Amino acid sequence: MRIGIIGAMDLEIHGLAALLEDAQTHTVGKQRFVCGRFAGHEVITACCGVGKVAAAVCTQTLLLHFQPHGVINMGVAGGWPSAVQLLDTVVADVLVQHDADTTALGDPLGYVHVLDRVEMRADEAMVSRLKQSCKALDLPVTVGTVATGDCFVGDEATAKRIHDNFGAIAFEMEGGSIAQTCLMNQTPFAVLRTISDGGDAFDFEAFSRQAAERTLAIIQNFLQNLPL
Repeated sequence: MRIGIIGAMDLEIHGLAALLEDAQTHTVGKQRFVCGRFAGHEVITACCGVGKVAAAVCTQTLLLHFQPHGVINMGVAGGWPSAVQLLDTVVADVLVQHDADTTALGDPLGYVHVLDRVEMRADEAMVSRLKQSCKALDLPVTVGTVATGDCFVGDEATAKRIHDNFGAIAFEMEGGSIAQTCLMNQTPFAVLRTISDGGDAFDFEAFSRQAAERTLAIIQNFLQNLPL
């Protein structure tokens, strides 16, 4: 199987790229892809950069040039404190774009016009397998809504507003745009995030590297147990 795996930052993706056998680097425009094999699967990794536009461009380029059977967005996120704790794992069953706002036109908050919906659902089979990988590694995992927007959620008031509007348990800056791009191309996708801060940014630097390491372990287990 051919799987595309996208992270926003190098710390989120370089560990997986380093594990690939027969790795080759391909550059398309300014986007760099590292392709190789892991556990018998073809894996294409990319560090897309931070934000929705960068993530969408990277995902579309990946889909057009490498035709993966599925895409996983891996990385770190802020978490809603009453739902998840630092270093917990979140597997998104629903993605929303919390900063999509055409409410002045009568649309619901978060409405994505091209898809005619607010909630973008991840592939059920991929969600289930990622959840199983977390449990196999004895890592805390919660399945729920992840909210994406072009801002780092660094204060409790913003986190509360997004949680109240969408029921989101994690906040980040790429997953919703990757979800939209994959849905527009009819490609299965999943979003896997490990909590690096509590929506207040206080612990981000201290915990982001540990969170990325946990996410990598989950992806390895996922690929090792994915049917060829």
